[in-house]
Amino acid sequence: MPDLKKKENQNRDGFPTVWLAIDSLMFGGLVTIITTMSKRHLKRLAGYFNCTGNELISWIKCLNFIRNICAHNSDVIDIKLNTVPLIRQSWESNLYSIKGKNGYRPTNRLAVVIFVLVTLVSAVNTKYRWKDISSNIKNICAGNDDKARMIGFKNFESANIKKIVNNVNALN
Repeated sequence: MPDLKKKENQNRDGFPTVWLAIDSLMFGGLVTIITTMSKRHLKRLAGYFNCTGNELISWIKCLNFIRNICAHNSDVIDIKLNTVPLIRQSWESNLYSIKGKNGYRPTNRLAVVIFVLVTLVSAVNTKYRWKDISSNIKNICAGNDDKARMIGFKNFESANIKKIVNNVNALN
């Protein structure tokens, strides 16, 4: 990277600044850093996002997976997560429940990813404009409960991104 050679991007010892390192870091590298950091640092980082260390790790791994799916032009609408990230109890009332080996459990569909995304982004920017995502979800569901369930929401009303954002912000 040419930026590595610029004097203004180096510290006193000639190493790249932390900002340049973060800028050049890929999402997978970020996952590795978070999963290998000490419990003390993980707790501090997770606190910034109003979650536990275990939640943060499972959510970042999930987002990395989704990012890779999108980067390779695969379909996220029909996705079924093999490894479901940790789901907060407060989300469950808006998620479709599916029958599993041990009774009913929350969905493993796109709705879970949306809750993770809203929770993490809201911790950083409570004024983030969700208009595009909201409009896409409305178009996908087309006012239909069955279509909303296909992507993991309990019903069309549960797929209302604005309400999800408000609920997440109220809890934080």
